[in-house]
Amino acid sequence: MSLLTCDQQRILAEAIAADSGIGLDYLAFLEVALAAFEDIPGGVVQLPSLDLLNQLWRIYSTLVR
Repeated sequence: MSLLTCDQQRILAEAIAADSGIGLDYLAFLEVALAAFEDIPGGVVQLPSLDLLNQLWRIYSTLVR
């Protein structure tokens, strides 16, 4: 289960698009998304689940259109 709300997921996907562009393929997107989670301050953060990463990809993909 994701600890991010739908709005937070959208904001994160939009931030990735704003920072890295909307032309990323799936693997490049995953790399950027994982790096974003590693950059969260405040100690060790559990890496996101594949379900959450795929949900973020779906949101990001809608931004490309």
